[in-house]
Amino acid sequence: MIKRDEQVYNRFRSSHRFGKLSGEEFKPRVKVWEKKVLQLPVASNLSSKAMLKALGEATGGYVGLLDMILRETAIRALKRGLSRIDLETLKEVAAEYK
Repeated sequence: MIKRDEQVYNRFRSSHRFGKLSGEEFKPRVKVWEKKVLQLPVASNLSSKAMLKALGEATGGYVGLLDMILRETAIRALKRGLSRIDLETLKEVAAEYK
């Protein structure tokens, strides 16, 4: 019943637990987050080896943590006048979530 109404569903979303992404699921999800959620002016190449390593270590594959880190990193990058997420900013934010 909750899923029928998007507004109601979104209010209860915090009570839903997302699982942990496996290795092969992680990279495609990061690509989706970059394109569909963050939508920064310039592609950050978050699926590069260095970026994925930093994200994987920081999140342990958990979607909620991935979302929080990427959103905070995007905000911080934009505040610094960057048009994309750089590895330094990603590592900085990721360290705060460990």
